[in-house]
Amino acid sequence: MKPILVISLLTLFASVAALASLPSFSQLAPEDRLHVSYHSRGCFHDRKYEIDFQRGASVTARTSGRTVKLSSQEITGLDKLLEFYRSRPPGGCTTEDRITISYFRAGKEISSERYVDRSCATYEMKGVTRFYEVAKKLGLEQAR
Repeated sequence: MKPILVISLLTLFASVAALASLPSFSQLAPEDRLHVSYHSRGCFHDRKYEIDFQRGASVTARTSGRTVKLSSQEITGLDKLLEFYRSRPPGGCTTEDRITISYFRAGKEISSERYVDRSCATYEMKGVTRFYEVAKKLGLEQAR
């Protein structure tokens, strides 16, 4: 009887952990939402964005009443960015990016992850969609 109880508890904990984990941008279920709070501060800039990513017929980014559809390439790039942040890169750069990503299902927060990136490595990476680029697409930044 004891082994069955232990196995049942382990299965339950594994299920809860799987439900609570943050999905990638490409894995968003219909009507689920990822809320990104992004703050980047460096020698020559100080940017703050609050952007919601949601799947309907497609994945969209939304802020301040503006909504844009994201391409499959942009979504793949956001997944790569999330994978990079999860690797906890070492610092050394004067620019600091602080990112909080919260996962919502049916309007309730399920989980969140926080990252601090002082590497400046995303500027050199190919195939990555940075939050700055999404903000620019939403009209929050002027084209440079």
